[in-house]
Amino acid sequence: MIPQLCVSLLLLSSVEKAFSYQCACAKGDVNVRAGPSLHDRVLTSLSDGNCLPYKEYDQHGTDGITWANVDYNGQNAWISKHYVNIGTCTTEKCACSTYNDVHVRTGAGLHSQVVATLSIHQCVTYKNHTQSADGYTWLNVDYHGQDAWIAGTYVHISTCTNGTNTNFSGVHSNIQLHGCPQIISRSDWGARNPSENIGHLPGIPKYVFIHHGATPGCTTKDECMTRVRGYQTYHMESHQWPDIGYSFLVGEDGNVYEGRGWDEIGAHTLNYNSIGLGICIIGDFTDHVPNNTSLNAVKQLIACGVDNHKISTNYILHGHRDVGQTTCPGDKLYELIRVWPHYRAHHN
Repeated sequence: MIPQLCVSLLLLSSVEKAFSYQCACAKGDVNVRAGPSLHDRVLTSLSDGNCLPYKEYDQHGTDGITWANVDYNGQNAWISKHYVNIGTCTTEKCACSTYNDVHVRTGAGLHSQVVATLSIHQCVTYKNHTQSADGYTWLNVDYHGQDAWIAGTYVHISTCTNGTNTNFSGVHSNIQLHGCPQIISRSDWGARNPSENIGHLPGIPKYVFIHHGATPGCTTKDECMTRVRGYQTYHMESHQWPDIGYSFLVGEDGNVYEGRGWDEIGAHTLNYNSIGLGICIIGDFTDHVPNNTSLNAVKQLIACGVDNHKISTNYILHGHRDVGQTTCPGDKLYELIRVWPHYRAHHN
């Protein structure tokens, strides 16, 4: 692995030299996959001219395609070599957080909207421009192709390296859609790879199911990531499912955590997995309701799904118990969602 080259913000203007390595740059729009096959899960779509670090290793797939091994946000990934040009990467500088929960904002100032929260050592591409506001020097960065800002006090500047968990400019997430609350990706919370190919939903989901985890809750990002990893382990090892069953999970920290995501068939609601999304609020809500932070995140996630054509505009909202022999999503949460728009009681 190429070592990370860290530099002080005070020396930033003098940093001109950096190593070079190979990149795979898209010729047109092309999918980046979790494995070297058309059957493997799509991680993201790479737009024309945008690049990912190339690991200088190819594999000839059973589908007749030669796949280039690339790095996507620190995750091992694959892209059809026919649709990329391999060449020397253009050196980029990255702003890497030195603390947990560092905010990335739409503008240079504390009053600007927060669009993302970085964990320690996570990086975004630095655009070599600063601005002073509210007693901070703000660095102009790229967050999934969006112009954004981060306080220089909480980051160090590094040369973007192969293996660094970097949001490369031009890589558009299939998870963090416009208008969504902050969604913590699978790679960020430390998900295991699915044990087998699952398959995509056949159409836009008609149903949204609300679940609870029936476990202790979580109010910090670290707690919630630990809980989500526990859910995945339970689903894969005890149920022998190929992956965590829920489409998304929501913590009382206000974050949404990617499960199977918008497009994969879930394992959350028997007989409805291929026509619905399952949203689990982390915790046990038998005798109390979730906090408003998590409830607002659920509502915003559903609205975002509708706006981005990931959920039908006339969707039906159910609690898990509406269609199954279960107490899920807990008595108090179930009482609450029955007054939400689009809720409909199920009649056999």
